[in-house]
Amino acid sequence: MSPDVFDLIVVSPDFIQATEIEDTAKLHGLTARTCSSGGEALAVLEQATAWRVILDLQMPEFDPAAFMAGIQKLNPQPEVIAFGPHVRPELLTTARTAGIERVLTRGQFFMNLVAVLSEPNARQ
Repeated sequence: MSPDVFDLIVVSPDFIQATEIEDTAKLHGLTARTCSSGGEALAVLEQATAWRVILDLQMPEFDPAAFMAGIQKLNPQPEVIAFGPHVRPELLTTARTAGIERVLTRGQFFMNLVAVLSEPNARQ
């Protein structure tokens, strides 16, 4: 049996937010899977492939550096896009320092959700 392949993995403990992202992705023909933590997402990615990971940086006890270390062990490595609140710039900076390719404020991310999800991914 071949492993699952997803266009994106949504990582957020916020059910409403995660559902909005996943539903928008599905409306645009993308396959998506939601995980409530970084650990759960890495466990899924050990068994499945995803081309893009969307991270909510406001997860309790989330360590972007540890998450990215897990991502770097994957083959193929998914593109990682993270978002967080503009009032918590230290979360955004920590994510960038950890090597997350794209870090957006929550407002930027949701205002441009369709565009972000529709962007071509060079890793595909």
